[in-house]
Amino acid sequence: MLKATVLLCLAAMSHGAFVTMRQLANHPHLRSTGGNEALISRLAEQSDVVIPYYETLQKVEQVRKLIEQHINFVQIPQLGDPNRHYVVLLGVIHHMIKAIAESCTVDPVKYDQDYMTLVEEGLTTAWNDPKETADSIRHIMDLSAQQTQHVTSLIHVLCGVNNESPLLCNLVISKIFNKPSEKQETKILLKLGTVATLFGDVSSNLEEVANHQQEISFLLDPATKELLKPLVLSAVDARLDLDVDRNCGNIPAYPVSLPRVSSKRYKGLQSLHPSLMSRRKNLG
Repeated sequence: MLKATVLLCLAAMSHGAFVTMRQLANHPHLRSTGGNEALISRLAEQSDVVIPYYETLQKVEQVRKLIEQHINFVQIPQLGDPNRHYVVLLGVIHHMIKAIAESCTVDPVKYDQDYMTLVEEGLTTAWNDPKETADSIRHIMDLSAQQTQHVTSLIHVLCGVNNESPLLCNLVISKIFNKPSEKQETKILLKLGTVATLFGDVSSNLEEVANHQQEISFLLDPATKELLKPLVLSAVDARLDLDVDRNCGNIPAYPVSLPRVSSKRYKGLQSLHPSLMSRRKNLG
């Protein structure tokens, strides 16, 4: 009976009749046989791996909100405002991601060899035209949302906002995301989740750098090159699936378990070195 109930619910979902986790858990038969625990147990028996769709979406949406808190896409702040310097930081990172993705490959060697050139190019663009930089960042954020819109909507409907049983939600979602279009969207969402996690690892560094207006010193530091590498390369991987620039065909999967650099390296930033000040004036 429990199996039949689950199958009926999943069939209803697949035909557009959305059933929430609360409705599943409150089904009379589920309540009489252990509720969520029984459903989780039966679904888990049929699943080798539980993919964290719900938690992934939460991370992606949290990062989007964080960026929107710092970047005013309507009006760029004046120099001296930390958010103006935050735009510059994200603009440089965005430029590196775009430049590497244009080669249609996730290439750590290219990142290592071209890092300084990409930083200089990104700084020039972000300082001279912060509005265009912000618009470009907003474009890729909107495109990411559009290309995961279907699965995102399903997760919101099925799981709600503050889900008390994400395991159950993820198990049910894994049973209904079977269409090729849904599989592509979930692939993109999971890659964006990796990017969001790595962005979260460096977000406090970026905020501190922007608050102290130290973006040039930060970006030219060799340690920053290693700090940003996992984030940039994972974002390149996600961008290739979005197919923003051109049709790159089948791209080999890129490993997500990358080395990370401790954020302690950037606590208590020092003032800009005099030689960097002249460089900053030339860029501004």
